[in-house]
Amino acid sequence: MECAKTDFILISMYSFELSLLEFKTLVKKQDQF
Repeated sequence: MECAKTDFILISMYSFELSLLEFKTLVKKQDQF
C-alpha cells in the first residue's frame, strides 16, 4: 500500500511539472505574437 501511495504522489508531481512546462511554453508563444 505504501509503495502505491508514493508512486501516486510521484506521478501527480511529475504530471504537475509537465503541465507547468506546457503552460510556460504557451505563454512564451503568446508573448512572441
